[in-house]
Amino acid sequence: NTVANTIFPESLWNPARERALLYQRYMVHTWPRVKKCAANNRGTYFQRLIAFENGDNPINQLEHVITTWHKQNHRHSALQLSVFDPRHDHTDGRRLGFPCLHQVCFTPLGANGADGLAVTGFYATQHIFEKAYGNYMGLCRLGKFMAHEMKLRFTRMTCIAACAKLGDVNKSELEPVAKQLKAILHGGAKAAN
Repeated sequence: NTVANTIFPESLWNPARERALLYQRYMVHTWPRVKKCAANNRGTYFQRLIAFENGDNPINQLEHVITTWHKQNHRHSALQLSVFDPRHDHTDGRRLGFPCLHQVCFTPLGANGADGLAVTGFYATQHIFEKAYGNYMGLCRLGKFMAHEMKLRFTRMTCIAACAKLGDVNKSELEPVAKQLKAILHGGAKAAN
């Protein structure tokens, strides 16, 4: 949930309320606390999606996609969001830790989204053991939010990682996961018989 919330803080969203309230809750109440954490000192994905730095006028990329869609502009290139910001992220630091997710793309499926909305996240690097599942959850939650606001049905999430790394994990930490996978596979074989 911690990783997922960096992409979409689901607990702040009430689908029955105006989406502007979500943005306000995050920027006024949540972001000041979240940015105090050293891991977030460069930002969070959601923060960059709703307040991408642009001088005195931060860009709410989510809002741009939603309003563009409702103006009947269904050009696919208008439905992309950027997380990577070369002004801050092109450094010579050996390991920055953020952002691994560099772009999000929303794709309406079928004519005018009749077959739903897909979300794709592009990662330069993804740490499989520590963050992948949270990344998948966060992208799905973001997809559900955007589909709701675009009045479409969320249908799928795709995650592309240019470099997948196991992450900081040792063999003893993987043993419980291996046991669970064996139990699932063994149980699945029994169910198939």
